[in-house]
Amino acid sequence: MTMRAISVAVFGGGIIGLSCAWEMARRGARVTLIDKHQPGQGATYAAAGMLGARYEYTVEAHPHPKLQEIGIAGADLWQEFAAKLQDVAGCEIGYKDGVTYALAPDPYDPDGLEVLADRFASSGIDVDILHGRDFSDCEPGLSTRIAGAVRIPREGQVDNRLVAVALLKACRKAGVSIIENTQPDTFDTSAFDAVLWAVGAAEGMASLGVEPVKGAAFSVRPTENYPKSVLRFAGNYIVPKRDRVVIGASEEAGERSQRPDDEVIGQLRACAARICPALETAEILETWAGLRPGTPDRAPLLGRLADGRFIATGHYRNGILLAPITAQIMADMILDGKTSPLASAFAADRFMAATP
Repeated sequence: MTMRAISVAVFGGGIIGLSCAWEMARRGARVTLIDKHQPGQGATYAAAGMLGARYEYTVEAHPHPKLQEIGIAGADLWQEFAAKLQDVAGCEIGYKDGVTYALAPDPYDPDGLEVLADRFASSGIDVDILHGRDFSDCEPGLSTRIAGAVRIPREGQVDNRLVAVALLKACRKAGVSIIENTQPDTFDTSAFDAVLWAVGAAEGMASLGVEPVKGAAFSVRPTENYPKSVLRFAGNYIVPKRDRVVIGASEEAGERSQRPDDEVIGQLRACAARICPALETAEILETWAGLRPGTPDRAPLLGRLADGRFIATGHYRNGILLAPITAQIMADMILDGKTSPLASAFAADRFMAATP
């Protein structure tokens, strides 16, 4: 006798929801994905696509104690995930397992560079320090006043917008039913065996400890004088893509407006121009803002709530990085009833008791 496939409703069509839907459909589940607008927009569209497991853990103040472990585990999955996704979808996603250069908060300060390197060392992360000329030889288009950089290996990137397009194609090929422009509270889930909420910073998530953190960014047309590798400095970044260079990003906790502020964009541009002078007059292609789903410890919520819903949200700045491992964790949990010790560290209800 053939067993009936488990039916799962996934709310949220960002990279987390899409990845979970694809993974469960590939394992034989009947999956319906519901998005209040169109899948692949929101925070996924607004991201820069960095796979910054080591950098994020090192610079984040008081991070979740398992954030580095899940981040590196997630980064290790990306090469296989990217190859599989590109093969199924038949399109490129801009995956690069390269290096990231981290600059001191004041990029001209050599002492700050040493402090930054010490922070990586205290986190158990092996890095190299490139001083002055050694760094300028790697990135000749940057300011000669930069003291140097910390070189972080295996800290690559993907094109997040291409990933969303590819995941939509892969989901459809796997038989996922995609429903757009539908609010979660209007969709009847009574016929489904399981329900997964992957709605990011949507309204109504505050009771779980998820609050929006607005981030503005912009892109410029690429030229020969721009960086060739990902650059990180304090909370900002310069990320070169095939057809654009992405510069960001601001952080405004609790703000829900997704309109980019001209003054904020100007501040980001001025900060980036200290690193790469050509960016001061670069042709801007696009400005935008998105809402990161932030939690008190800046780590995701993964698991099941008392009301029976499964939750995969709160990824903050690491949604792109953690998409493949989140998909595995949630598919194991929903389809096989398995929860790893690592997944248990990110219990979905860990903030509920502290929330009035």
